[in-house]
Amino acid sequence: MIHCIGDSHVNLFSGADTMLPKYPRATGIAHENFRSYRLSSRAAYNLGADTKSQKRIAEIIEKHVAKTDWLLFCYGEIDCRRHLPKYLDVQKCIGAYIDTVKMFQQTHGKIILLGPHLTLEHSTTKGYGTYQSRQKVTQEYNEALKLACESSGFVFAAAYYDLLLPDGLPDERYFALYTERDIHLSQRAFPIVEQRIMEAIANVELS
Repeated sequence: MIHCIGDSHVNLFSGADTMLPKYPRATGIAHENFRSYRLSSRAAYNLGADTKSQKRIAEIIEKHVAKTDWLLFCYGEIDCRRHLPKYLDVQKCIGAYIDTVKMFQQTHGKIILLGPHLTLEHSTTKGYGTYQSRQKVTQEYNEALKLACESSGFVFAAAYYDLLLPDGLPDERYFALYTERDIHLSQRAFPIVEQRIMEAIANVELS
């Protein structure tokens, strides 16, 4: 079982193309081998300062996650869309995120960090800077997160490139039709993301 914890983007793993309520009001259980737990919207950089989310994560691990299960964290899209294009310190952001996740590594060692996808160009959802700057920083974030996972003992998975058109822009077919449709992925994207996650796990288990 893979338990997916994060901001609203974990709704992808719920099996629903409507936004489910936050945990503990709702837990997405529609997809085989996946459970989703939507927490408050937080930047990956600030997750370490959010004691409420940390308590929720600890509770989820204690109540729902078996030792043989995987724990997947899904944060970073907010950073890439709203904060990093302004501050341009990807390494500092990744470092803070990794330090926070390490807190839970002590109680559960099988951890996956999912890299963020690129949101649509003409987004009505609040962002900072030009689209080109957000595009660049999202790619840099994924690359830096992959390296940080390798050095920290975490598994990295991402479908960043799989969801792009040949011109480097996101394929609108993979985005949801519900609220903030320009940033959230639809269930059409799930098989692609699932494949990348399962490949990442298989690579670790074979090594």
